[in-house]
Amino acid sequence: MAIANKLTQKRILQTEGPAVLNDGNGLYIRLRSTGHASWFCRIRHHQTKKLIDKVFGQFPEMSLREARNELEQVKNRILNHCFNKESTHQMLCFQDYAESYIDRKEAEWRNQKHRQQWRNTLRDYAYPVIGSLSISEINTPLLLEILDPIWRTKTETATRVRQRIEKILDGATVEGLFDKPNPARWKGHLSHILPDPNKLRTVKHQPSMPYQELPAFVADLRQREALSARLLEFVILTACRQSEARLATHDEIDRANRVWTIPASRMKTNREHRVPLTDRMLEIMDECETDSHYLFAEGGSPLSINALRMLMHRMGAHVYTPHGFRSSFRHWCSTQSQIASEAFEYALAHQVGSATRLAYDRDDYFCQRIILMAQWQKYAACLMPE
Repeated sequence: MAIANKLTQKRILQTEGPAVLNDGNGLYIRLRSTGHASWFCRIRHHQTKKLIDKVFGQFPEMSLREARNELEQVKNRILNHCFNKESTHQMLCFQDYAESYIDRKEAEWRNQKHRQQWRNTLRDYAYPVIGSLSISEINTPLLLEILDPIWRTKTETATRVRQRIEKILDGATVEGLFDKPNPARWKGHLSHILPDPNKLRTVKHQPSMPYQELPAFVADLRQREALSARLLEFVILTACRQSEARLATHDEIDRANRVWTIPASRMKTNREHRVPLTDRMLEIMDECETDSHYLFAEGGSPLSINALRMLMHRMGAHVYTPHGFRSSFRHWCSTQSQIASEAFEYALAHQVGSATRLAYDRDDYFCQRIILMAQWQKYAACLMPE
């Protein structure tokens, strides 16, 4: 017999999400990083042997004792609807299944922001229309009710909402919970009804400082003692993304060979990236030396994600963004450097060429990039490249 009553109210309150706690006898509570928590019953379908999760209350509105008292009634409702596949469809609503799908899949998503975007977009756009409906009721008119209001005004968001609903319904199909053509499918379906999002999107570039203004800006940076000033200069000189520099660690640095190797897990392209280290980059790291695991840390933790924007605002450069310095670097490369353009793209950790070429081309133009980054450092220090 399964052990029940494993949880206490105190343990639930002391556990930080995301987490799933088991009280036994099929009663679980899902704790989210946002602080929200919900009770759900997990029971195995007696015919298909598939596990079914059914959310039936929120915590702390429904206490632990109340959830235990409600559990048997929930089980009975599930079992009464589980005599055939169609009734299972009617029993499981889209929101319940979507949240279960996200819980299973989010381990493969690399950052918390991406996980939260999944939940936020479904909460804001999908759940108000189809959240309470059974999966079997979802059809093309309902998808259009979700997408039409935002397809032309919030095209990027609308595209992601469609893609996420499509993946969720694909998952439901694999589990035998949805047996119709996927109404969120683009190719050969919604593509005949909605305009091509690639022709609607307007590209929004990050505001970038003209490279001609950069030496004066870097000179101002070097007069400032703030750790954020050192980090921003490091971002400029390495031409990396601010998150890559902000979360850089000492074990990624090879001082002997003057190389910073950013692991694939921290790269947008999911490919390891090597950065040649110049004299000034090494000086910056020496100036920021602490006992922390991170290169740029205060109190042992990396600087805030907003630290560089706040610094630029104080310096009167708020019309630009930290990410925009990558564009400044790229523009300088194309007008001032004689090095091969492929080296520019590898310096920015861009993928160059097709997937086939990437599979066979192992040259990341590192030798050329050593020269390129040295020239960029000289320019930023008000010395024109040789």
